[in-house]
Amino acid sequence: MYPKPLGFTLVELVAVILILGVLTVTVIARVMPSRIHQLQGARDIVVASLFNAQQKALAQNHAVQVITTATSVDIRVDNNDDGSFSVGESITYAGTRYPLTLPSGVSLNANTLTFDRLGRTPANSLTLSKSGGSVNLTITGMGYAY
Repeated sequence: MYPKPLGFTLVELVAVILILGVLTVTVIARVMPSRIHQLQGARDIVVASLFNAQQKALAQNHAVQVITTATSVDIRVDNNDDGSFSVGESITYAGTRYPLTLPSGVSLNANTLTFDRLGRTPANSLTLSKSGGSVNLTITGMGYAY
């Protein structure tokens, strides 16, 4: 007969660490305000829309506009090159139909960005806000957003 070792086995220690990790993630998810998640989600929608518009302008050799309102983002292509971007020229890109609505309570400053056939747009900035929190996006002249 062997004497029973004192202390914990490696399996028991790993199980305890795993349980503590799951509890920590759960508590952080509940404590962290949803406002931050909604602002990050809205930012991702706007950045993806800007990227999609730039890619569309490059691929189709037509001017493309990104039109932001307080609650939505729209992409329109000037297919007939008449300089007009009508509501009927909103696009479907990669299975996504524009305009896209931002998460509830998130607001965006109204703006219009026009991408030329080379994917360029005048430098600009956009601000998303919700309940006192805000996220700023800077758009460079080359059409990149950060």
